[in-house]
Amino acid sequence: MSDLDILCKELNIRMFCLPSHENPNSQSEWDAEAKHWSVKLERYTEDGKRRTFTTFFSQGSAFKNSPSCADVLNCLVNDATLGEMTFKDFCSEFGYDEDSRNAEKTWQICVKVAPKVREFLGKHFDAVLECEH
Repeated sequence: MSDLDILCKELNIRMFCLPSHENPNSQSEWDAEAKHWSVKLERYTEDGKRRTFTTFFSQGSAFKNSPSCADVLNCLVNDATLGEMTFKDFCSEFGYDEDSRNAEKTWQICVKVAPKVREFLGKHFDAVLECEH
């Protein structure tokens, strides 16, 4: 069990996961054996407010089991930090051409998800980001 798995339990984050035929947010080419999921995360804040986050998640064919809450959160917080970069820095980080429409679409998805992930995790965002997984 990773540190992030433990933190998910401490934060009482529940995950509901259903198979999906595709991931409409993905800009990647997935092989036919890849698995796609519709995921809903739920948690209650310290003051009792319910927060939810719904997204799609994909795994390559090497993964045989459904994703864990920690798997999904790890990707989400990393995507959120990428969405807080400038497009120029994003391209530099991954070696994308700044004229690439595919790169811009991928970055825009990260930009869109960043505030939603921060809102879902609240003050725990940095703790999730720093956890080993």
